[in-house]
Amino acid sequence: MVSWLFRIRKGAYPPLTPRKGLTCCLASFSDLTYVVNQLQDEPMQSGVMFGIKRLEDLDKFIPSVLLKFPDVQPKLLNPDPDGEPHHNMLNIAYRLDDLKSDQTDAEGPSGIVTFKICRKEQYPSYFTLRKNAETRNWEEVVAIRDIKPALAFQL
Repeated sequence: MVSWLFRIRKGAYPPLTPRKGLTCCLASFSDLTYVVNQLQDEPMQSGVMFGIKRLEDLDKFIPSVLLKFPDVQPKLLNPDPDGEPHHNMLNIAYRLDDLKSDQTDAEGPSGIVTFKICRKEQYPSYFTLRKNAETRNWEEVVAIRDIKPALAFQL
């Protein structure tokens, strides 16, 4: 199991990495303070990734996985109340070597859930589900099917 904290920058902001080469640096301490403050305005999100071989293992691992998500106040997850809500990420790698035809994938406890389906001698498949705010149902995000989750959010 792997867990991490991250911030996804808004697309309108340029990257903080220098574009002029390695010789470019910040001109002053106030420039550095500005960069740090820009990063702190972005909401903190957390993610967890783990793998299972059987769906029965999902019930076994979910309680410990949920403990990896920090308890924070809602205003810290979304500092801009008029902006888009930010969700934690849960990635589950599920091996299909012994899948029975009557088994189905389980729902996850997060706003966005990505299933990584691993088959022997094949590239993995990715299915990302997002909870619809209106219907409260889980729906697949078809536009990013079979794209690695880290790459999908850069599109």
